[in-house]
Amino acid sequence: MVVRRKIACIGNMNNNMFCLVRFLRDKGYDADLFVFANEPAHFHPSADSFDDEYKSYTYFIDWEKITDPALRRDAISEQLKAYNYTIACGLAPAFLHETGIKLNMFIPYGSDLYDIPALYIRYRHLNGLINSINRLFAFRKKFLYRLPKYLNRKLVSIDRFFVLYNQARNQFLGMKYADFMFHVPTNDTFESALKKIDIEGTRLNASFPCIYTPLFNPETLGKLQHLSKHYQAFSDIREKYNLVVFHHSRLQWRTAPDQYSWRGNDKLIKGFAAYAKKYPTLNTALVLLEYGTDVEATKQLIDSLGITDRVFWFEQMPRKELLVALNLFDIGCSGHFIFSFIESGSIYESLAMAKPLLHHLDKNLYEKDFPEVYPYLNVNDENDVLMHLENYAQNKEYYQAEAKKGKAWLDKYAIEQPLEKIMQIISAN
Repeated sequence: MVVRRKIACIGNMNNNMFCLVRFLRDKGYDADLFVFANEPAHFHPSADSFDDEYKSYTYFIDWEKITDPALRRDAISEQLKAYNYTIACGLAPAFLHETGIKLNMFIPYGSDLYDIPALYIRYRHLNGLINSINRLFAFRKKFLYRLPKYLNRKLVSIDRFFVLYNQARNQFLGMKYADFMFHVPTNDTFESALKKIDIEGTRLNASFPCIYTPLFNPETLGKLQHLSKHYQAFSDIREKYNLVVFHHSRLQWRTAPDQYSWRGNDKLIKGFAAYAKKYPTLNTALVLLEYGTDVEATKQLIDSLGITDRVFWFEQMPRKELLVALNLFDIGCSGHFIFSFIESGSIYESLAMAKPLLHHLDKNLYEKDFPEVYPYLNVNDENDVLMHLENYAQNKEYYQAEAKKGKAWLDKYAIEQPLEKIMQIISAN
């Protein structure tokens, strides 16, 4: 007997699950999307579509707001009782493990893999002691009202530690015992985080369909770009400048929240400035977003380099707006200029719109899992940026043809093949 799968895709960081749900529904699967209420606004389904069809299969959840574990388990069980297959990212592994619901497929986006479980990994050798203290502390909390205020504050801080520790533990175990994990080998930093988890399930060294290409392709989006609220501003830049570089990732080159978030965006800024100074009569522009920890530092750098008049700033915006800009401009940027990445949202967005990609990548890291790698303009330092801009200006046709090969790579290795594998797994279980 074949079991009809009703699939819950939980979490929507980077719009990943919304993309997957649409692909699965296109293929006839009964898949629904669960979005955490506290996820950033630019990862709301409306940020990744031009219609409201998503409302018919999307549910918004606030599991983090339910502080009583028993009540939270009851709420999650009730919301997911109709589903018999789970695919998740973010904090979903922790919630599912705590509730006793099997995670069938884990598709991490980044910090859910290396940051959320870190507290448990650091202190798990003391797990028994921590659990004993936690039980004692839970008993004592009912008497907090009798204590002086300064002691209450101390105990609240301790309580917060236990909440985060239990969350990290559940995240670790939820990931460890998931049936499958999609995670393409990225770099040594991410691989070391994964080794600490030592997953029991099957790891699939494959990319993930994280951009909905039936909508986000040059032809289809070209017919819809007038719906963008920034379309006129983008068009004005396009008309005035012959070469426009578009960088839409976080600006994090001076400060970063963790070691994995460094971007090295200053290499792009300095390389662009070198090109603008070397060819002052050419109409060249750089478009950036006010996004990341180093926006002000970047503005100061731009001012010191004397290129303020060539740089255009936009607010952080939904992906559907970003891709309208990419479709109109000349060169895209991954925003990864330190660590080597073969996949990310910003990489695949440029590939989807068939744009040359300024990016840092070590092909040798991926030869085992990818027989070929998309074309890219490798950036190790600012001189590489200058060189690539010079070469592009001299031979646009060549680079535009290479960018079309990048789109073909995306369609094959990041959409069609992984989607087929996901459907095989779902159908076989």
